[in-house]
Amino acid sequence: MKENFGAILNEEDNRDANVAAWRGPVGLLPSKKITDISGVEVVDQLYLGTCVGQAVGSEITYRIQKKTGKLPKEASRRFLYAMAKAIDGYLGQGTYPRIVYKIGNDDGCAKQNVVPDNNSLPHSEYVSVPRTNTILADAKEFDMIGFGTVDPDVDEMKREINISDVFTCTLGVDRSAWGQSRLAKPNKVTEYHRVMVYGYEDIGSDTVFYFRNSWGTDWGDKGNGSFLFSEYQNYIFDIMLFTDVPANYLEELKKLQYVFKGESIRYGQRGEKVLQLQKRLQKLGHYPEGWEYLTGYFGEITRKSLLEFQLSFKVASNPELLQLNGTSAGPKTMEYLNGKKAMSLVDALIMVESGGDDRAIGDKNLTNKAYGCLQIRKPYVDDVNKALGTSYKAEDCLGNRNLSIKIFNAYMAIYATPERLGRPVMDQDVSRVHNGGPNGWRIPATIPYWEKVKKYLN
Repeated sequence: MKENFGAILNEEDNRDANVAAWRGPVGLLPSKKITDISGVEVVDQLYLGTCVGQAVGSEITYRIQKKTGKLPKEASRRFLYAMAKAIDGYLGQGTYPRIVYKIGNDDGCAKQNVVPDNNSLPHSEYVSVPRTNTILADAKEFDMIGFGTVDPDVDEMKREINISDVFTCTLGVDRSAWGQSRLAKPNKVTEYHRVMVYGYEDIGSDTVFYFRNSWGTDWGDKGNGSFLFSEYQNYIFDIMLFTDVPANYLEELKKLQYVFKGESIRYGQRGEKVLQLQKRLQKLGHYPEGWEYLTGYFGEITRKSLLEFQLSFKVASNPELLQLNGTSAGPKTMEYLNGKKAMSLVDALIMVESGGDDRAIGDKNLTNKAYGCLQIRKPYVDDVNKALGTSYKAEDCLGNRNLSIKIFNAYMAIYATPERLGRPVMDQDVSRVHNGGPNGWRIPATIPYWEKVKKYLN
């Protein structure tokens, strides 16, 4: 099989406009709907990993034809792909569908007579398309009105074919399944491929979906293929389409920001998640201004900027994090990137007690030393053991943050309660009990300790 693929799965983004949010419940649907896409050229991407640009370009071409009632020049798939490669931060061939849709929405799409689709070019030359005023002015003629996402649900997909005629999606690829027009069920997904879906037909209790491929007219049924929903329902990703998003819903989405979650972002990494990290650091004043720095590559500039951000929020005060020198944005850093403005009380106590060091040992000159990030001592643990029937030792807290916090919470459940204090418990009470024992909340000597904690909370 000579053809290439090239779709990269979108990073999850809570700002995506899901069409179900304004479409409402799915009603009765016809058992068959096939959109006429005969006016859209069957393209062949050859050895290039440009399927995302090919599929989205086909959708744009169809929508312009429907809007104008003419068969104008085809949209330049090369323009879409090249513009995406300039900003996606991914070193190899292929790109993210969301970025291509954003280009179609923001810039439009140049026509083939301005940016010809020459798929026989080397990849490095294929993506060398300048953003000149002439090209961008031409692209504006083919601009789209907005874009949304669709859940990989059979009824949702059928509804969009009835309402919007076509959409594009990414399919998980088992190369052995792509030798015929009706795809076989994948045994093992190794790659991802973008196609334009243009119809469906109910067959018994199943539904077959029809798609336009980008491997020329020699593949499948003159360039078209199909798959059974039952066999591909777990291998359909990132369904997107150009559509008019209601203004009120769009305004709500604009209030949201990208949410960082999942695996850590690490030095040397490329891609959408790194690009969003750079944008957020730039917005927060910890990254150089200018689009040319938004590379999607986690290199030295990003490392230094991230470390500066971590230090500013005390995230990197933990020696373990400092050892990383800004080379990783993990769960704690993501919390602050997502907008956490202040430490939790236990975080602040940890900073006051040990500077975030899980292996700290204090009171070394005393019989009962203090251990771990919360500097827990034997009398503290003895009270918890007596209440819970456990047999912890203070030494067990050394290097064990989870246990330290567990014992801390248990101690507070004993002594920092509304019943003991005669009123609601405040952060000040908890801090002073931790510092001064069961009655620490009313001992004047614990007030300076609370002042230190309060500085971190603020």
